[in-house]
Amino acid sequence: MQTTTPSGQNCCYARCNQQWKAGVSIGAGWYEEEYRAYGYEYPSDSIRIEQLDEALHIIKAMWTNVKATFSGKHYRILDAICNPKPLQKPHPPIMVGGIGEKLLLKVAAKHAERYNHPFGTPDEVKRKIEVLKEHCKTVGRDHKEIEKSVLIRVIVANSENKVNQIIRKVKNKDEIVEQPLDRTNGKIAVGTPEQVVAGLNKYVEHEVTHFILHFMGLGYGEML
Repeated sequence: MQTTTPSGQNCCYARCNQQWKAGVSIGAGWYEEEYRAYGYEYPSDSIRIEQLDEALHIIKAMWTNVKATFSGKHYRILDAICNPKPLQKPHPPIMVGGIGEKLLLKVAAKHAERYNHPFGTPDEVKRKIEVLKEHCKTVGRDHKEIEKSVLIRVIVANSENKVNQIIRKVKNKDEIVEQPLDRTNGKIAVGTPEQVVAGLNKYVEHEVTHFILHFMGLGYGEML
């Protein structure tokens, strides 16, 4: 189950060993129309990332302190209370997503238990992870404390003929799908199960341990 806010924050819940456990995935926001729809201003990338950094300071403080106080450029709280506290200690895991090298990845280095790269090629993801490692050195953190994941679209079927049939149907509605069986553009993993796994393994070679898969073509009756 997942809920989303215009700030780019998701609360994801999974049931493990008969207990509900929560984690937060959060980014700097990117969809201007959503901001406008809810009456928010849409500031520059750098300001939104500053807001993300401050928001994470506040979230963690309210999860871990009896009363939380924070004074930043964008947000301020004074003796704020958050009860009940999370069961997970010191707090639920935080996943930060995005691709900005100078600012966003530094926020991930400071706050994240997982960094998520959206829709990148293996080489692009490798580059971002190397930058993340450098930011971790700067903030005095071991990069191995941060899991790495990738969000990627998937079209999979039990034969290339069926895959191509799905692609022809999906291409009419989604410009992301450009070339049949193109497993290198990083925006989509396409093919038979064996081909898709081979493509995903290229990310594993660069320390990716988790995948968030967006399955396309589910409405066409040919997907596995």
